[in-house]
Amino acid sequence: MQPSNAGGAYQARDTRTGRLVFVKEARPHNGYTWDGVDAKRRLRQEYDTLTAVHRAAPGVCPRPLELFTEWEHDFLVMEHVDGVPLTRWINGASPVLDSALGQPHALGLRFGDVSPGNVIVAPAGEARLIDFESVTPVGDPPARMGTAGFAPPPEVTAAHPAEPLLTDRNSWPHSPSPCWHRSTTLPG
Repeated sequence: MQPSNAGGAYQARDTRTGRLVFVKEARPHNGYTWDGVDAKRRLRQEYDTLTAVHRAAPGVCPRPLELFTEWEHDFLVMEHVDGVPLTRWINGASPVLDSALGQPHALGLRFGDVSPGNVIVAPAGEARLIDFESVTPVGDPPARMGTAGFAPPPEVTAAHPAEPLLTDRNSWPHSPSPCWHRSTTLPG
C-alpha cells in the first residue's frame, strides 16, 4: 500500500483465519528520527501502545494481532480497519464544503487556505468560509501564505506558480485533500 525506506505498509490475508489484515514493516538501520529512534524501535513502541489502548478501550484503534521478525525486518500485523481516511471522506462526501468553495470559484477566486479553522459550519448546516487573506484570482499564482500545514510553503508557490496541487480542491478535482500536504513531491 505504501513503501518507504523505513519499511512498508501492506494489506494481506491471514492464511490461518482468512481475514484481511494490515501489515507494517520496519527495516533495520532506517527511518531514524531527530531523537535517534529507528523504524524498528518505533514499530515495537507502536505495537506496545496499540496493545495497551486496545486492552483499555477496544474499538478505538486497530487490534494488534502479531509482532514478528523475518530476517532483519520487523512486522506488525493488525486488524484491517474498513473505511476511508477522514480527508477523503471530507473531500468525497462534503457537498457543504463543495458548495462553499464553489461560490468563490464562480467569482473567479481561489480560496487558498482551506484549513479546518477557516471553514465554519453554521447551525443550519451550511459551510461559511472565513479568513480571506490568501484568496487570489484563479488565473494568478497562489498566495504565498496560509495556515501552516494547510497552505504551500512560499518557496514552492514561487517555484511552481502553475502547479495544480497548489490550488484549492475545486481548482483541481483529483486532489486527495483540501489541505496542502508537505509530503507531496512536485515536478522538477
